[in-house]
Amino acid sequence: MNLNELKKQSPDERCKELKNLIRNLKVEIEEKEDLLRDAENLLIDTEEEVKVISKIAVDKEIIESVKIPTLEQTTAETFQELGLPQEPEQLAKAPIADLYGAVKTLYASQTPAAEAGLTYEERERQRLNLYALNHALDEKREQIRKGEYKPTEKAAHLLTATEELINKMYQN
Repeated sequence: MNLNELKKQSPDERCKELKNLIRNLKVEIEEKEDLLRDAENLLIDTEEEVKVISKIAVDKEIIESVKIPTLEQTTAETFQELGLPQEPEQLAKAPIADLYGAVKTLYASQTPAAEAGLTYEERERQRLNLYALNHALDEKREQIRKGEYKPTEKAAHLLTATEELINKMYQN
């Protein structure tokens, strides 16, 4: 609408048109202010998102720089700590009494009273030790199955007792 054309109209018509124009302009201004607020809020959210993405990228770099040992490496370390051979062939030759002793020691350390003071890392270590000992027992069973190891009556009894202890620990 052209204001010069309004000047040519009668005062009543001009007043009516100007009121309409002002009302429409106020509505447009309110809409633009709403749009401005929405844009400002979106900007704030986007800036926060950029910060989070940057932090995630930094955290990812840190995580990638940390070398997490594989289960096999952890198993080898556990066998070493327990004084057991690390190679499967040597492990199969380890006396069942040694495996039973290691499992019994681990079982005794998993009582509710003993576990109450353990940290997450210590519990995780116990879980990995249990896995390692179960793996050792599997190797021993494989040697028996292949006929490469013939357990004595006492060794067979210890093998069964070791299996039972490991099963109990897995159930807990």
